[in-house]
Amino acid sequence: MKKAGSAADTPSYMYVKEIGKSVKFDIGRYERRGFPEIVLATGKTDNELLDILHRVASEGHPVVISRIDHARANQLIPLADIRGEFRVVERSSMLFFTPEGWSPPGGKADGRVAIVTAGSSDMAVAGETIALLDVLGYSHGDYFDCGIAGMHRTVKAASEVVAGKYTVAIVFAGMEGALASVFASLVPIPVIGVPTSTGYGFGGGGIAALNSMLQSCIPGLVTVNIDNGVGAAAAAISIVRAARKR
Repeated sequence: MKKAGSAADTPSYMYVKEIGKSVKFDIGRYERRGFPEIVLATGKTDNELLDILHRVASEGHPVVISRIDHARANQLIPLADIRGEFRVVERSSMLFFTPEGWSPPGGKADGRVAIVTAGSSDMAVAGETIALLDVLGYSHGDYFDCGIAGMHRTVKAASEVVAGKYTVAIVFAGMEGALASVFASLVPIPVIGVPTSTGYGFGGGGIAALNSMLQSCIPGLVTVNIDNGVGAAAAAISIVRAARKR
């Protein structure tokens, strides 16, 4: 089915909507990849964000705005004046809008994602991933504070993930980031490592964790950039969708 305004020979999953002079919004990303284009609030004015909300909502698509503090998000909502549901996820600094009648295609019956954090300090980044999975309808199980400072906690979480028959695990770790390698060695599913900026001292700010995950001796461990909870969610969704098609 062609989208309004798209070229006759352009499939819907390749549809791009031009918004003003500076934005070419990838409307077709949801159909193509299973998650919408994420709007980064940083560097955008309130009017630019409102314009994107209005124009994308008019197509019947959800909008996800990342890296927006809850005060700014709550100021934008009454100004938007569009029909649908807004959700502010304060800990993850995200704003979601879903138009009336929209429902996520990602069923919760299969394709589960395990969320694993080394410590409670990693929750801010994990919250970004969790919020995105929740809004898009993907089921997940959460295992918090499972870092290798207490290896018995790590082994217990890994055992539960194996028993839970998850499709993919996302592991969040700061400091030296070792949890991702250890966890990937214990479970039979793909593992996505997310280095977080909770570390300090030499190699702090996530640098040591990133290097550790990239340099891991565990074959197949996949690593995203520091604090990239959105990228980890997108990768997990791609894996879940591919597994469903088998």
